[in-house]
Amino acid sequence: MQQDLEKRIKHEEELFRKNKPDDSNLIELSQECLSTNVNRRAIHAILDIGHLQNVSLYIVSKNLTDTWFNILLRLIKKSNYHVGHMLNQRSNRYGNDIAFNIMNEGKIKSLSYFTLWSLVKEVGRSISALEQDHQKPIIGILSNNQLNCVLVDLACLAFGYRVVPIPLNATKEHVSFIIKHSEITHLFLGGKKGNDIWNDINEIQLIKAISMDELDRSSKGLNWE
Repeated sequence: MQQDLEKRIKHEEELFRKNKPDDSNLIELSQECLSTNVNRRAIHAILDIGHLQNVSLYIVSKNLTDTWFNILLRLIKKSNYHVGHMLNQRSNRYGNDIAFNIMNEGKIKSLSYFTLWSLVKEVGRSISALEQDHQKPIIGILSNNQLNCVLVDLACLAFGYRVVPIPLNATKEHVSFIIKHSEITHLFLGGKKGNDIWNDINEIQLIKAISMDELDRSSKGLNWE
């Protein structure tokens, strides 16, 4: 049964890749996955198809947006699909295609899906080293918009770490309040403003700060590397 289901899912993908959605049974197949005992791999394969542009166009043309949204939500919950699964799928599907273009000193640096997922996994391993007594760290991010900030955020979402982004326009009083009530254990800092705010906070001694900048501007921070 499982092999037959996987063949049918593959057939659905081929239909949408060939732009032949009128022959599709994607909705029915998805509902079947919800009503029967299927493995997680099959559900994730359907969720992977769901991101294709032709699928979105088909759903809209058939006025099935709400129906499809509810199906996707249930499939995600049933299979425990998360950011890690998504990034892994995109890496396998798109490989060396560009995921991000990063502007740095007037030059554009491209990051592929494969490289992005590799970096996220590397950061995830680093974060796991922060665990103590089998207690997962709670990660805070106080940073400007930079690649390292994105990698930390994605790694937390991919590997099940609580992450608390803190807005840069927050006052030091607000930052102190957020850190205290969210129980952040490790704060990732980026940019001059993020580091300056942190350096103005003197009463928090138990938080470990990690600078994501090439140069460590924080007097209390640990090096990113």
